[in-house]
Amino acid sequence: LSGWSLGPNVLRWYDPEDAATWISNAFSSLQSLATTYHLDGIDIDYENFPKHGNTSFAYCIGELIALLKNQSVICTATIAPYHLTTGPYIELFNGYKDVIDYVNHQFYTDKVSTPKGYLEAFQLRASQFDKDKLLPSYEVNGRGIQGDAILYFLSCDYQPI
Repeated sequence: LSGWSLGPNVLRWYDPEDAATWISNAFSSLQSLATTYHLDGIDIDYENFPKHGNTSFAYCIGELIALLKNQSVICTATIAPYHLTTGPYIELFNGYKDVIDYVNHQFYTDKVSTPKGYLEAFQLRASQFDKDKLLPSYEVNGRGIQGDAILYFLSCDYQPI
């Protein structure tokens, strides 16, 4: 749900005038998409927020995820913060951690370049989100790494090519 852009248009979270109506409309739209395309999960990836900071994001998205799960529309919900958006996502996670299955933190945005730096970034995010739900996304030399490759990268044996 969302992402950075749709073509040339940058996507932004906006505070709806009526949160209940936004949640209801979003639920109906996503329920239709899930049914039509046999989807069983959602990934929340809003990357642009108003500058003033206090938004209805956590409430609207949290209630939407809860409703989608309670109505058995989806079985999995993930959120995808990155270093500039951790604030709204921490608020969302703290209020709705029971309906959020995973936190796909985009670590490659943290601007670190050493194994020690990545480990420190992971420890920070693990303290902000549930470490058991934290899925790190990394990128090395322009290529994403995951799974066992992360463990190899974080080991003392890693030597950049």
